[in-house]
Amino acid sequence: MVYDLIIVGMGPAGVTAAIYAKRAGLSVLCFDSSMIGGYLNYIDRIDNYPGLYGISGPDFAFKLFDTMKELNIEYYNKKVTKIENDGEYKKVIAEDNEYKCKNVIIAIGRKMRKLGLDKEEELLGKGISRCALCDGNFFKDKDVCVVGGGNSALQEALYLANICNKVYVIHRRDNFRADKELINRLTNKDNIEIIYNANVKELLTNKDVLSGVRLDNKVEIDVSGLFIYIG
Repeated sequence: MVYDLIIVGMGPAGVTAAIYAKRAGLSVLCFDSSMIGGYLNYIDRIDNYPGLYGISGPDFAFKLFDTMKELNIEYYNKKVTKIENDGEYKKVIAEDNEYKCKNVIIAIGRKMRKLGLDKEEELLGKGISRCALCDGNFFKDKDVCVVGGGNSALQEALYLANICNKVYVIHRRDNFRADKELINRLTNKDNIEIIYNANVKELLTNKDVLSGVRLDNKVEIDVSGLFIYIG
């Protein structure tokens, strides 16, 4: 079969494209190597989407999935490894199969940025996390820090503040880039301490598990968890 459209990525952008294409009468096939909804699945609360104020990211992702099922949009949870021109068509290679189409939309979103520090990768799952919603309960009643200054960082810090003993928010600038409402909520939380104009310079360990961070101002903070949200 030759599809009218293949979409790589099933986050909000990819699913929206699929809905419009399907309603226009096109044959559509979607791919994503992960869960439908993409980064939505790692967000605790969404306050800036019309009509869905306060919805959790996973619930939003589930609504996207429901819409795809309602419209009978075909999809595979497979990783697309290659896209080639094949005469008048495009050839999409996903794991063990090849699929032909007339057009391709790539909507794979973004990858989370890393701090670029020694031991960062090996400590992933041993104190370092990029998903407070997934891993927050592992740090119940413990001290953690969140690195970042945008909406994602502040949302996750607020979520962690309800679970952890104390949350340090480390930001490299002297003001946040996040929404004013989030900043107000953050500054009113008693167990959140904000550290401006600082960067994490070194990861401290004890028996191959994160035990703290050293900042570029030489300050050391003892924490059990480090959550990275720098874009």
